[in-house]
Amino acid sequence: MYNFTDNTVRKLKNAVSFAFSTLFLPALAGAFTGVWVCIYKVISNIIIKKSHEIYIFAEKNLLNITLACAIAALLALITVYILKRSPSAKGGGIPTAIAALRGFISIKWFRDLICVLFSSLITYFVGVPLGNEGPSVQMGSCIGMGCAEMSGKKHKALKRYIMTGGASAGFAVATGAPVSGIFFALEEAHRRFTPMIVLSSSVSVVSGFFIASALSNALGISISGFSLEAQAVLGINMFWIPVLMGICAGISNILILFSYKILKKFSNKLVDFPFTLRIIFIFILTVLIGMLSYNFTGSGHDVVEKIFTGSIVWYMLIIIFAVRCVMTLFSSISGVTGGLFLPTILFGALSASLCAKCIIASGAINQEYYTAMIVIGIAAFLGSAFKTPITAVIFAIEVFGGLNNSMFIVLGVYTSYFILETAGFASINDIVIEHKIGKLRKGKSCRIVEVKCKVLPGSFVSGKEARDILWPASCLVLSVIHPDGTNIRKPLGDGDEILMHIETYDMDSIIEELNNLMGEQSLLELKDKILQKSTEE
Repeated sequence: MYNFTDNTVRKLKNAVSFAFSTLFLPALAGAFTGVWVCIYKVISNIIIKKSHEIYIFAEKNLLNITLACAIAALLALITVYILKRSPSAKGGGIPTAIAALRGFISIKWFRDLICVLFSSLITYFVGVPLGNEGPSVQMGSCIGMGCAEMSGKKHKALKRYIMTGGASAGFAVATGAPVSGIFFALEEAHRRFTPMIVLSSSVSVVSGFFIASALSNALGISISGFSLEAQAVLGINMFWIPVLMGICAGISNILILFSYKILKKFSNKLVDFPFTLRIIFIFILTVLIGMLSYNFTGSGHDVVEKIFTGSIVWYMLIIIFAVRCVMTLFSSISGVTGGLFLPTILFGALSASLCAKCIIASGAINQEYYTAMIVIGIAAFLGSAFKTPITAVIFAIEVFGGLNNSMFIVLGVYTSYFILETAGFASINDIVIEHKIGKLRKGKSCRIVEVKCKVLPGSFVSGKEARDILWPASCLVLSVIHPDGTNIRKPLGDGDEILMHIETYDMDSIIEELNNLMGEQSLLELKDKILQKSTEE
């Protein structure tokens, strides 16, 4: 009989633990997210259609308009009640999810899951111009956190990895772009490529997208975001087209980001204006604007479809862009639940359509290339708006079928990205995250300390390189000293001492995270080191 040595047993345990953390839990989070988001999309689509029907009915006479405004005010009160119970449900879903994945903010997964669901559905019913992909990502991160917490205390170190998997699955199912969902985790959520992030996000996306696809087939609906016909392939002599589309996208992005700053300053001046009245104002204003044209309200999916057909005249493109820009940004700043990703696609389509119509009207190119130019423009807008050029290129290929024009899409994205970088603008998500974190940290003091922690046997970080670990957001690894006294870079091992620089507004949560990663250490001893360092400073 084969005798298992202690080393063999330890390797088997590590293998089981690795499979559990990188396969089972991410697959479970992805599966739950796939079911949840698929059903959520079905419900939200039904609500959006009913909302459109109500708008058509309400615009017939003044009495109906008054009744619609009264209902909007009532729904605003319900939304305020929900958002006060769950502050994390306020604003854009993707920035909130990213802030949680990076460790900047903490969330309560079940409360936020339910509150985001209902508050976003109310948003769609009223017609506030926000999308459903943001809440899908946020709810996916909540489901991932729930799966991690229910797996037991010893797997707490996996929480942000499993949350990342759930968020990626939510993005993939909401947009119908699985590969983009994986790159969302790498390029947007964490802006780093590590084996654990790749594995957790990939497994979750595959699991969630497979389940969602099967469920969609059973319900007889499509999981894809847009349905386009084959696009004309641009010739090599048309390289100037993506350059122009990229310039147009870059300038449009600057206008939107500049508008965001102005609206943010205006919103800051309204700090004494009650939150309840602000939401009521946005809801009623949405109803009144929707009476003028439904193109001004809703997620914007139908408007994008119209743009691809070229059925919207040029001056309406400008009006829709201006009205939606103000409404979308002000709604997000004020805390209305919803996503910014689909509105960003719409802004890209609007600016691209206007540019394409000008080029075609000049006689420089035929009408057959119109759709291809829109796809390039959308990709260029996404790449610069979110500072995710790789994800934008992949998304355009996956969702809009731009494979044959991939070289031109890359050129358009690069041009737009270059303009935003030169202008010195941050991504829209980073700006929203900074705004959200600033509100949470208002009135709190920051502590800057240095602590030395030890890697304990069997801890999560053991066997992994320091650069691959999702450390707490406020922690910077200064040095790693191995038991033999060397500080050469190699995987962390038992007994390694890690010197960290910490800047935080919540030291207790940092200590808890570090213990989850490196093993339970004496909190008293660790706090003493922190207090001693703080006193010395």
